[in-house]
Amino acid sequence: METVGWIIKAFIFILGVQYLLGPVIVWWIQKLPDKYRFELIDSKKFLSERIPTFIALHEEIQDREFEYIGSSELIMGNTSMYFSIFNNFDKKIACTLVTACSVPINTTHIEFTQIYENGSVLNVSNSSIINVFPKSDMRLSFRFPQISDFDQLLTFAEKLIYSNKQNEHRITFSRGKEFEAVESYLNRELNELIEMGWVQSKVVVGNRRLTIKGVLLMTWKLVWPIKQILNKSDIAYSMRAIANA
Repeated sequence: METVGWIIKAFIFILGVQYLLGPVIVWWIQKLPDKYRFELIDSKKFLSERIPTFIALHEEIQDREFEYIGSSELIMGNTSMYFSIFNNFDKKIACTLVTACSVPINTTHIEFTQIYENGSVLNVSNSSIINVFPKSDMRLSFRFPQISDFDQLLTFAEKLIYSNKQNEHRITFSRGKEFEAVESYLNRELNELIEMGWVQSKVVVGNRRLTIKGVLLMTWKLVWPIKQILNKSDIAYSMRAIANA
């Protein structure tokens, strides 16, 4: 019985660290920009610093008739994201190839995006990372981390695009203003997070921190067992959607 008691105490201690110390760590390291602005990085330099998986997918996306737009980076606290944007102007579907780096995560994924005239978007990705921010009426997202094949993911994206938001008018990027459109959308999302009380309106040295509400909710979405529950629920939702598409 003494052994069981120690196991229970250890379990409670681990939960306590996650749920009590975790928010402090997240508050300290998680930062968002005061405003999203992207600087294009020379493609040769950018690709020379990427892993082989990223480079191979970069070439495959272009082979599938997606036009390469450009590459940039986003640094947020301890998380660095390096990404390239592509667009198929005929299909009106954008594609983003992303490598996210943070301790201990280093992952690469593809995301297809359909833009609508009302400013909303539909995203389909194979990201293994759950979205920790609140859902938005302006964003409909589906996630299939088990799919590594580009063509299968694109097929899923097209099916979901054609079976959802049928009353909305599909549009695509204006040539030469692709990054401006991405910045505009992300800045609108950032303003929504401020209005919802997740992110502070105060800017310090070019960055915004999460509010207490944002810190607690984000942390708790990232720790056991909530993370595992949300991940399974998210994937199940996406699988039901594709089954009905």
